Amino acid sequence: MGSSYKLAISNKLKLIFEKYSRDKLQYLPIVIQQARKQVDGYWITNILDFDNEKTINYSLSEVVREGKGYNEFEKLDIVSYNQHLFERQKERDTYLNEFRPIVLRKLFFKNELELEFVMINFIREGGVGYYVSELLKKIFEEEGCTGIDFAPVLQG
Repeated sequence: MGSSYKLAISNKLKLIFEKYSRDKLQYLPIVIQQARKQVDGYWITNILDFDNEKTINYSLSEVVREGKGYNEFEKLDIVSYNQHLFERQKERDTYLNEFRPIVLRKLFFKNELELEFVMINFIREGGVGYYVSELLKKIFEEEGCTGIDFAPVLQG
């Protein structure tokens, strides 16, 4: 689906997301072309709100300003989501022609995380991160949802 942060999902996955996304996703209907036939029952997600502030432990996470090369970055002392937003805006306002993204390079969740489905923005690898609990992963698998790659989140 290109470089979009939006997901193309089926009706089955939409029903699960509606239950666990806490009204943070908007669903836009699409038609898929498959073997010269139109297939209905698919949606594009539009994220309305991210979970960074409620879920990320910024004191333990690593926030960086990217350099010109892939492995070039400068570690920043950012301890909150609001500070992260402020620094991104300041970077954008100061360096319009040479803007360098300020992103999460290493992510640590807060210990009291109680959400089953979390959407995080400003992730270095891909821009947006979608994270699900073990419970939600099991529901996806039991419902036969395919095309999803699960990777463990290491803490510590």
